[in-house]
Amino acid sequence: MRIQTRRFTRRTNGFLKSLKHHAAMQAIHLMHYNFARPHMSLNGISLAQAIGLSRRLWRTRDVVGPLEEQERAS
Repeated sequence: MRIQTRRFTRRTNGFLKSLKHHAAMQAIHLMHYNFARPHMSLNGISLAQAIGLSRRLWRTRDVVGPLEEQERAS
């Protein structure tokens, strides 16, 4: 996971100094990795589909949409 998200290291412009923002980006990354990313070793299905948490491959909009709605409401 550390290799996939360079936000853990100070070497890039994407390094997050705020713990709140870091936690939010990690949550988004993990949701995308587990629900929206097709894994070739699983014949193109997501990890969530493989263990029965989801019936379909999510789109990025499905991952980020609820966060945007929550932001608009507050």
